[in-house]
Amino acid sequence: MLQFEATLQNHERTPFTRSLVYIFDLPPGGAEDEDCLFLDIYVPSYALSGDLDDDEKFAVVVSIFGGAYVFGGKETVIKTDEQKWSLYDGQGIRDATQNTIIWVVPNYRLGTYGWLAGDTVEHHGSPNAALYDQRLVFQFVQAYIEQIGGDKDGVSAWGNSAGAGSIIHHLTAFEEVASDAHMRQGQASNLSSLIVSHVYNEAGVFVGPWVKTPKAFAEFLNLAFPGTQLQSIREAIEKRYPSTGPPFSSNQQARLREVLQDSTYPPAIHGSDLIPSTWHQGVNVSDLIHSFMWELPEGVTELLEAIIVPLAIKYQLYFAGHALFGDPNSVKPGQFPTWAISKDRGNTIDNALKVGLKPSGGQDPFFSVGPDPQSTSTNCDFWTKVAGEMNSLFKVAEKPEGGSNGAGGLFGLRVQEPVDGTLDTLEL
Repeated sequence: MLQFEATLQNHERTPFTRSLVYIFDLPPGGAEDEDCLFLDIYVPSYALSGDLDDDEKFAVVVSIFGGAYVFGGKETVIKTDEQKWSLYDGQGIRDATQNTIIWVVPNYRLGTYGWLAGDTVEHHGSPNAALYDQRLVFQFVQAYIEQIGGDKDGVSAWGNSAGAGSIIHHLTAFEEVASDAHMRQGQASNLSSLIVSHVYNEAGVFVGPWVKTPKAFAEFLNLAFPGTQLQSIREAIEKRYPSTGPPFSSNQQARLREVLQDSTYPPAIHGSDLIPSTWHQGVNVSDLIHSFMWELPEGVTELLEAIIVPLAIKYQLYFAGHALFGDPNSVKPGQFPTWAISKDRGNTIDNALKVGLKPSGGQDPFFSVGPDPQSTSTNCDFWTKVAGEMNSLFKVAEKPEGGSNGAGGLFGLRVQEPVDGTLDTLEL
């Protein structure tokens, strides 16, 4: 068992220093090991009874856990003073489907074991081995899930955080999606539907509190996009996100948050959908919140529980319907807003499901459907162009026979020798 405490705090002292204790079940001896490639399968007992009709099959969900690509596991447990909560056993969704799905949760290699990149690994090993670990799970499901009553043609791939990012890689890594346009339209091989979610203000968590002036904003860009070669990119960012006038009106924190939101992070408070998507009746939400926001009064944590629990019940019903029938509206229809298929309106996406407490009322206090103003094609096009221009500044140097050229890679961006030799490294 390995236990560590992760604390998130600002440079300035605040009354809400957040901490959360994670418990990981690790191999004997308490050390990390590549010998981790196991999976858990949760199967309804009826599926193993031998009484299934020939055409009776159970929908399957393969759940890829998150953890920044460096930590976590299928047996991740959050421990509080009163309870242990298994994050990835799918209990909430299995309850929402009345235990009529098969839930598969695998391990995959993490950190340097799973995500090594660069020329040396490309020529002498397998970059991003974790993707192959995950792909093997999907192949395993296709080959064997029918033996325990599963429907190999009714498989949903779900992920949270790094798990969700991994799924996006699977949609693009093996030439199953031909282009960005195909990705936007969900035209992947054998893909009938696609749910892509974000929450509202993730980037705010990552905005440095020291960025309060235009000079500090420029210094941040110099750290993120260093060197004379990238000066034109820094200037393009400054022009697209101007300091004065709307929408920022000299608010450098809001300005940087927008840059990070559009370039790096989806607009969300990262992980804020983890509780609604994994909660089940055995989880005491008030105790859970108190465990990492311990200075909140008990009445506040109980109020949050009164909001989160009914939200989670409905939220999970949407996903239960999608897993069972490919339609998020199929379980208890009419009880909350119909989530229609999203429409590309050119610059924005319509029919987005918006989740959150809305005191103003409406059809439902938690859910509404409408346009998504944050995920726009103009933002996507701008940052795609930035990425293309950055890649054009570097050439892929040929690896000498018998050795490495020393070039590396980071999160999918190849860091190669600069064209003119003026920039030694690029860090993002």
